[in-house]
Amino acid sequence: MEGGWSLHLPVLARIHDRVQDMFLHTAGLLDDSTGKEAQPIPRQGKVSADRVAQYLQEELKCDTITEVPRNDTDYDMEIDHGAFIWELETTSPTITDVNLKVKRGMKVAICGMEKYQKVIQACALTKDLELFANGDLTEIGERGINISGGQKQRIQIARSVYQDADIYLFDDPFSAVDAHTGGQLFKDCLMGMLKDKTILYVTHQVEFLPAADLILVMQGGKIVEKGTFDDLLKQNIGFEAIVGAHSQAIESVINAESSSRILSTDRNNLENSDNEFEKENDTGYQLQGIIKQESAHDASHRINEKGRLTQDEEREKGGIGKKVYWAYLVAVHGGALAPTLDKCQLGDIVRQSPKKLDSTVVENGENWSVGQRQLFCLGRVLLKRSNILVLDEATASVDSSTDAIIQQTLREEFGDCTVLTVAHRIHTVIDSDLIFVFSEGRIIEYNTPSRLLEDGKSEFSRLIKDYSRRSKGF
Repeated sequence: MEGGWSLHLPVLARIHDRVQDMFLHTAGLLDDSTGKEAQPIPRQGKVSADRVAQYLQEELKCDTITEVPRNDTDYDMEIDHGAFIWELETTSPTITDVNLKVKRGMKVAICGMEKYQKVIQACALTKDLELFANGDLTEIGERGINISGGQKQRIQIARSVYQDADIYLFDDPFSAVDAHTGGQLFKDCLMGMLKDKTILYVTHQVEFLPAADLILVMQGGKIVEKGTFDDLLKQNIGFEAIVGAHSQAIESVINAESSSRILSTDRNNLENSDNEFEKENDTGYQLQGIIKQESAHDASHRINEKGRLTQDEEREKGGIGKKVYWAYLVAVHGGALAPTLDKCQLGDIVRQSPKKLDSTVVENGENWSVGQRQLFCLGRVLLKRSNILVLDEATASVDSSTDAIIQQTLREEFGDCTVLTVAHRIHTVIDSDLIFVFSEGRIIEYNTPSRLLEDGKSEFSRLIKDYSRRSKGF
């Protein structure tokens, strides 16, 4: 304990006397009830009382404590800039900067939200709560219908961390957050607030594996490999394929970033060679900036006009047309479904199932993993062959190698289609024709990937840097 505090002198003596009286009283009860000689018990009680009193005196007596006679003060306790720790090996105090005066007879209640605020910060929820109309009192709908997937994950993590359990199980906790937020969660939460806890975390994001003390590689519902990150790479029995796919994804991002820098340098050289061209080019950039700002403002205005963060859930009743069922039936009997399943990496899973194509999919796909549900959705998309395709975190819960295959399939099968992709995995959107960057529900920038990367201060460039930094070493 640091700082200083005062206690009136009789306190320690009364502690000793009360503890000793308790033991002697207990000994007397035993003597009366048994009728046997109980003299050793009072003697043992006195020894115990002395030990307890000595322990308390050692805890309280130090250079920072001043004992004041009871008659010289109206206060039973006074603490001046006190700092307290519960364990001697702890480097930082648990409670700091305590200033308190307690008058004789006062009843002092202690409460606080320090832990709550630390959890909110560690789980990257500070901004989200600021945006919610009612802050942390905002009502969350069934299955989190009124919040994003990333917010669901972080709120669930925050709830578990606040419980202060001994063992934590996290199932794919970083799949719906961007590179920056994922890195903060891993550093401040898993490796920070929970650094002394036992944690089992399921993840398809390879960049979070090297920090693990033990890695279990699952395949077909079984553990096929286990060891540290370096050990698994040396064994050369499959784990390196997962890491290799991740390395290729990183390489695609780095190549895009490097190409943008080269284009930016070439453009600057051309501009410097012709002053007149430079003036025209500057004017063009200014006009483009004005157009971008107006478009972003209009988009934000439309969002604010049409909806709120939370709104009443609307349900519609109706039937699915016969044409939809007929299309699926024709696909099944025509043999189109089998290659379609292989393209979305579900072929082997379905063939190994006892019921094959008759396998049951319950409501919300609860009897399949999240990654398998995503692959089923992709299979349906491949069957329907729409001209406009919207992919919302379509591969967030699959491993890097499966993701790479799916991305290639999408490029081949939907090369002539309009595709809108919502994703936090940078490499899945790096080759898009146009990128919209959202923050706090608003479009803050949009352009081609190369243009966004040319601006080192753009939000997209920051995301790329965070992703590259988090994945360095692969």
